Amino acid sequence: MIGGSTRTDGQELYIFVTSARPDPYVNVLAHVLRTRPISSVHYISIREHGYSAEQVNDRLISITAGIHAYLHSLRDRLAADDKPAAAVYEKCLDKLDSISTSNEVIPWVELDEKLKIFSTTGSSIFDVTSLKKNLLVDVVSLLLSRGCIRVYNFELLKSPNYDESDLIHALDESEFTYRSLGDSRHVEIARKRMLANFLTLRQLSFVTAGVALSVLVIQAFFGSTWLQTFVTVLGTATSIAGFLFFIIRNAK
Repeated sequence: MIGGSTRTDGQELYIFVTSARPDPYVNVLAHVLRTRPISSVHYISIREHGYSAEQVNDRLISITAGIHAYLHSLRDRLAADDKPAAAVYEKCLDKLDSISTSNEVIPWVELDEKLKIFSTTGSSIFDVTSLKKNLLVDVVSLLLSRGCIRVYNFELLKSPNYDESDLIHALDESEFTYRSLGDSRHVEIARKRMLANFLTLRQLSFVTAGVALSVLVIQAFFGSTWLQTFVTVLGTATSIAGFLFFIIRNAK
C-alpha cells in the first residue's frame, strides 16, 4: 500500500501500468477522482515472460512514485501563476490521501484469474490508457469474456504536443474524452457473439447429457429393445449434428 486510509464504499479503480511517462496517469487520476466516487486505486503491472518479479515490482514502485511526485510538482509550480490549474492537482492529491492506494504485479499466466477476482464487485473500473498493445488485447478480451464492460481509456481529441499542454488542467472539455471501450458497437457485437457461442455449447452439453441419461435409464429398465435402439440412434445422430453445427458456426 502506498498510502491513504482504507474505505470499502465507492468504486475501485484499477490502473494498468506500462509506460514510464507520468502524464497519462496524471490525466486519468485527476479526471476519474473528480468525477467518480472512487474508494481505492490499484496500480497493476503485468509480468510477462523473461522478466523477474523483482524487476517488474521495482519498476512499478518507481513509476507510481513518479506519478505522485509529478502531481505534487504540478500543484506547487502552478500555485503561483495559475491557481485554478493548481487546484486540479490539489484536489487530486487530497483525494488520494483519503483513500487506499496499492501496487500489484500480476504474472501473465495468472491474468485471467486475477481479473476474475477484480471484476467480481460489479463496480470496479479498469483503466487501460497506458497498456501496450499486446497486453491491451489480453486484458480487454478477458474482461469482456466475463461480462465486464467497465474498461476505459483516456483519449486526447487533439493532436498531442507531448508537453504540459496535454495535461488535463490545460485541456478544454472538447479536447479529451474518457472513453468506455465497452460502449463500442463492435465490442458489443463481439460480446453477443461470445455469449451466443457459450450458450450454444452449453445447450449442446445439456442435450448430450440428457440423451445419455435416457439411454442409461432404458438400458437399466427395458434391456435390449427397439426403444433402446431408437433412442441410441437418435442420441448419436443428435450429438453428431450438434457438434457439426457448433464447428461450422465457429468457422464463420
